[in-house]
Amino acid sequence: YNAGKTDRLGDWGTFSLSADAEIRQSLRVMRAKSRHLAANNDYFKHFLRLLKIHVIGAQGIRLQNKAKLRDGSSDRTANMLIEQGWKRQSKRGVFDVTGKLSGRDAQKLWIESLAKDGECLVRLVFNFPNEFGFAVQFLEPDHLDEALNKKLANGNLIRMGVEYDRWDRPVAYWLLRSHPGDSSMPQLGGWFNQYQRIPAEEIIHEYTVERSR
Repeated sequence: YNAGKTDRLGDWGTFSLSADAEIRQSLRVMRAKSRHLAANNDYFKHFLRLLKIHVIGAQGIRLQNKAKLRDGSSDRTANMLIEQGWKRQSKRGVFDVTGKLSGRDAQKLWIESLAKDGECLVRLVFNFPNEFGFAVQFLEPDHLDEALNKKLANGNLIRMGVEYDRWDRPVAYWLLRSHPGDSSMPQLGGWFNQYQRIPAEEIIHEYTVERSR
């Protein structure tokens, strides 16, 4: 086939890398350029505003509970209590660990992070000292070190900061304790001191899967 030739007319795309290998080489640069556009390009800034306006909306994505009684009718009491609890938990000062985000703020940050960084990383924090014993922690994807690739003694593999079992299922996330771009933070010494291992069930890592492994 002509497409298989590597002359001057057909030499583009002659190397086929795995999905991880391909993104690992350019992830930081692409993310930095995208953030630069978000800060300086009016078209990109407007695109992000449109996402927050038309996807999240002025009121945010709200909960409508639909619990039912055994006879199939709506359990109005349970639905009212659950929805009231959701509203209280979504208030600023309760929803996230920093106390800075309301539920609606978090939704806007979620959609903007996906559009700008290509992924969104959220930690579910249980036993948090609030009324609900739960809060979320938003982390920039920079905390997930794409340079961390290692085979563990238990046979699991860490690829780009994510630990996988033999079925390629994520079992843990090895997150940098401090943002690698924060020059004000002291550099922590020692491999195990730099990372904290978080079970996968405590992490929401949202991104678009475009290729199989």
